[in-house]
Amino acid sequence: EKQTMKCSPVYYIINGWPTVDKTIEMTDRYVEHGVNAIQICMPSKNPWGESKFIQDRMKHALDTYGHDYTVFMDCIREVRRRHPDLEFHQVLYNDVAESIGLDKFADFCLEVGTYTVMVDNNDTADFLNKRGVRTTDFLMYDMPEEMVQRAIRTKNLVMLRSNNRYEDTPPRDGMSTWAQRISWLRQRGVEGPIYAVSGISTKEQLAEVKAAGADGAYIGTALMQLWENETALWAKLDEFKSLTEK
Repeated sequence: EKQTMKCSPVYYIINGWPTVDKTIEMTDRYVEHGVNAIQICMPSKNPWGESKFIQDRMKHALDTYGHDYTVFMDCIREVRRRHPDLEFHQVLYNDVAESIGLDKFADFCLEVGTYTVMVDNNDTADFLNKRGVRTTDFLMYDMPEEMVQRAIRTKNLVMLRSNNRYEDTPPRDGMSTWAQRISWLRQRGVEGPIYAVSGISTKEQLAEVKAAGADGAYIGTALMQLWENETALWAKLDEFKSLTEK
């Protein structure tokens, strides 16, 4: 059997929604339910890559706490204090980088032991990489050659997007499945971990990603949309978790 056993989902939480205390509480509860990797965003004024669900909740967080990111950074520090072994991923939009300052943000990433930072700008990524912070290289459905070359060069984490939100983009060279794309990227010399992202909201979709050989997957709003219905929330999490090895 080919190596499909290790596949670690990363579960997304919006920092400061509905409150920072709730962010900390829900992280605690996810961990109690067996989650070992979390992605917590810094709310952005212009989260252009996010769904309306996430954009609305980021706006709520900024309206509640303002644009001094200390409160959001302290929230993450508390999460790390409570969970020293949690694999921790972050999201950084350019306006947030400008507000905090890239040097200060790099210091913060190293302080809290960040596994990777999802950024929206290659210059930002290059700066953080020089500071010793791993970032993500995005590969859209058509996997443009310059980004493939970048992923080969940087050995960063690769975020491989499905076509769910880019219906007008054809796949590269007819490579329409997760398995075809992941196999091809490995053959091209991509060495960094490959994580599937966007459109993974069911156990079946996660199973397909795992069987394709992905190192992990980002589970976005599929769980956050259930925060008001905890019976459904923990049942959904248990479904995803059934595919994850310790």
